[in-house]
Amino acid sequence: MLCGRLLLASLAISWLAFADATFLFGAGLPQFAVLSGLAALKGLYLTGEKTLLSAVQQLDPNGCIQKLLCRLQFKEEANRTHEENALVKMFSKGAETITSYNAAFVYASAIGSTSADPKVCDKYFSKCPVSNEELGKLLQQSWGCANIDS
Repeated sequence: MLCGRLLLASLAISWLAFADATFLFGAGLPQFAVLSGLAALKGLYLTGEKTLLSAVQQLDPNGCIQKLLCRLQFKEEANRTHEENALVKMFSKGAETITSYNAAFVYASAIGSTSADPKVCDKYFSKCPVSNEELGKLLQQSWGCANIDS
């Protein structure tokens, strides 16, 4: 029953994200994919339902969320928003056991944590057509309504 509710909620969030993306970006499909993936991550953060990670990877085939996660490693914690800190903490080293669901996100965090230059994130996640500034705005848009404690 809970699984059905989560699926329904995830679909509803995805459609809301699509409506937002269409309004903000026209038919901007890369932005829609990122918004949908971030909405699913928000669901994971709020519910702990780890299977939502597989949905995130399918919704964001260009790795834009991984790029965002990688680049956030270079930002001082005090300068991050609550949403950015929550996202970083979800996949920080030692936060949880690496699984097939979270491996790509833990890897993205590790790249950012061990690199000296944020541009390395752009290199590893070069398929992402969304700018770094826009990724931050999409995170704020998709997570901004939740009660995120840092």
